[in-house]
Amino acid sequence: MKSRLIEELRAKLPLKVDEVEFNQYVLNISGSGWRLRVSGPWRLLRDEAIFTSSGAELRPDMVGRVKVLVGESLQSIDFQSRLASLDIAVGLSNEMILEIFSENIYDDWLLVMGDTVVEGPMHQ
Repeated sequence: MKSRLIEELRAKLPLKVDEVEFNQYVLNISGSGWRLRVSGPWRLLRDEAIFTSSGAELRPDMVGRVKVLVGESLQSIDFQSRLASLDIAVGLSNEMILEIFSENIYDDWLLVMGDTVVEGPMHQ
């Protein structure tokens, strides 16, 4: 079931990023006809290192780094971990990876791509 859903999402790619906002609690990324809202922990990787994350964006020297995604495109989507298919990892055209994590029941994310809506963590 979850694998079929991931395939359905992949079929809608690539999607251009027009807006990025992080307001201390929620990351919102969106473009024409799609949006991703993350209210739990996340990190943005570049060259296998953390470029920024939900915690880092709260530091004065890191605020706004996530805006580097504006103008890029979502190129791939997969489960964040091969061992647990609860959360997703999104590959971007600049070769960065956005990883989303659920640490407790209040950490959630919502991905809307046209008529396809996925809410995580995906328990079923």
